[in-house]
Amino acid sequence: MLKKVCSKLSGLLFVAVQFGGILYILCTGPVFPSNYLLLIMEGFGFILGIWAILSMRPGNVRILPDIKTNAIFTGNGPYVLIRHPMYSAILLFLIPLVINKFTLIRLFIFILIFIDLLFKSIYEENLLKRHFDNYKDYIKRTYRFIPFIF
Repeated sequence: MLKKVCSKLSGLLFVAVQFGGILYILCTGPVFPSNYLLLIMEGFGFILGIWAILSMRPGNVRILPDIKTNAIFTGNGPYVLIRHPMYSAILLFLIPLVINKFTLIRLFIFILIFIDLLFKSIYEENLLKRHFDNYKDYIKRTYRFIPFIF
């Protein structure tokens, strides 16, 4: 029982850091970069996020990293190459915003979000390995955030 409560709190902490950081970046600068290349990059992040949600089926999407008991494994769409395309989408969306209005605190918050998403993905993958028999094989043929790199 205590282990389950601690697990739930861990998931909530990951989400709180993630959303707190995103909110800070969105509230401390323009939401749309003034540079067209940055705007295109932000658009790719948005599109990747929508594609990931549609590929997973909206009813299967969860904000918390904990696995639903009736969860369905998704290996199509961006999940063919990337294990966490929604996390990649967040990073791809935020990078242009930080560059567009650069401050050290915004950079620090972005790095904090990246570290949070990294640890959240590790936490989530450990749960997924226990829930889906084929998840270990899926890890071997996919990348965590960036295809062909990481």
